[in-house]
Amino acid sequence: MNLSSNVFRRSTVLLILFSFSSLISASHVFAYEPVNKENSASDTVDTVKRVIDLYNSGNISDAEHLALKYLENPDGLTKLDRFMLYKVLAFCAVANDDEGGAIRRFVEALKLNPSLLPNPITWSPKVRRVFSLAVDVYDSQTRRKQLSRQKREADICRRASMRSLYLPGSGQIFKGHKRKGLVLRIMFWGAAATFVYSQAVLPSAHDDYLNSMNRIEATDRWMKYRDAYRLSYISGGIAVTTYLYAFLDALYKKPVVNSEIQPESIPITEPQ
Repeated sequence: MNLSSNVFRRSTVLLILFSFSSLISASHVFAYEPVNKENSASDTVDTVKRVIDLYNSGNISDAEHLALKYLENPDGLTKLDRFMLYKVLAFCAVANDDEGGAIRRFVEALKLNPSLLPNPITWSPKVRRVFSLAVDVYDSQTRRKQLSRQKREADICRRASMRSLYLPGSGQIFKGHKRKGLVLRIMFWGAAATFVYSQAVLPSAHDDYLNSMNRIEATDRWMKYRDAYRLSYISGGIAVTTYLYAFLDALYKKPVVNSEIQPESIPITEPQ
């Protein structure tokens, strides 16, 4: 008993010490994590500031080289940092009389910040002219992407409508509206099955009504015939309406498109 008690005590003490040391290690990690994030954020700010200072001091080549070096590994850069670096690179290209390079850099900056506008006070007429050309290039590329997206959406709608002709609800599933497609499919087949059942019951209900022997029996059988008749009309109407709606919805409803063909429109406020 003494030996087992000693082993239990030692195991308990070791477990407590291990838990306490793990807690201290975790607290150190979480305590230093915000400091690391703050340092990384300040590093990116210093990075952009260093490039801008080089450009403002007239060291165009050094600013361009440093900006390109940072953009080669953009993992640690924010979207705003990349926007500012491309903007500085465009100014450097204008200073080096590289109009094509300036247009390309301005286009990259516009992709990150489509709301970028020239400053008539701080931007020279030469920079504003090149920026205007870059805006034309960017607008042309954006229009081509929009036309490509519209063409792709039209093709998807056409194929979805063809599927809905054969099986209502399939077009919606093909376009990414799976829940709507399943609901339409259940509604159509349920109404169609009810219509077929009512059509099968209707002749016998009609014959039973005509062969009634007395007034009470005739009234009861007439109500059954009337219910079967109404059910056939209602279920048939629901089936036809569901079929037409599924076809038109598949033809005109916009499909669920991947985000890779959707234009980026996250505004960034340019720092003063």
